[in-house]
Formats: sequence, structure tokens, C-alpha cells
Amino acid sequence: MQQEVITNPFRIQYYDYSWNDIREMVNTMVARQPKRYRLAYHNDYYQKIILLINLHPTFDIQHANLIYISKIDAEPQSSLLIYETKKYDGDITNIRDYQRGTTCMQEFSNDLFLVNHVN
Repeated sequence: MQQEVITNPFRIQYYDYSWNDIREMVNTMVARQPKRYRLAYHNDYYQKIILLINLHPTFDIQHANLIYISKIDAEPQSSLLIYETKKYDGDITNIRDYQRGTTCMQEFSNDLFLVNHVN
């Protein structure tokens, strides 16, 4: 019998901004949209951020996804970031949660772009 394997969605994206700029953009995004984003963890030494994202109208922790953001290059003035999405209570194991995780990651990417281009 063949079984479908579902993994956590991830994406690698390049930004022409330093880690400090990315952190500032994420902080601005969290401050502007508190019903959508919550900062769960950040570490500037290891250049990692964990965000809670919820696409529901009210923030409900049980329906939130986690987005893990890590800088994976050593360039000081640009950032190659990897995003990984998980469910609040662990890894993604079914197609419905995978699609929701992919949507969350796409929304995060769009919102991060807008923070930088809309004052």
C-alpha cells in the first residue's frame, strides 16, 4: 500500500535588506496587524524569528500556524531567508493543513512586502 507523505511547507526567499531591516519590517507588521500576527520568539545572534499567524478574523491560538524564519547566508547587507510553516501543535500531517500553511506563508510574504512599500 502506498501512503502520501505530507511535510511542512517551506520557501526560500532573497531580500535586498539586512537582518536588522528584516527584523524592523517584521516588528512593524506585527504592530500594524495584531489580530493576524504575534511575535513568539526572536534571536538576533542566530538570526531567527518565530511568528504566530492566524488568518481568522479574531486571533485564536488553536487555529494559528507558526512561521519559522531563519537567515541562511552571511551577507551583511542582504538576506537569504528560509520560511517553514507548522501547525500550532506540531508538524503538518494532512493536505488540508498543508494548504492552510502554504496560504499563511504566502500571506506573510505579501504583508512583509507591503510593510516595506506602504508607509
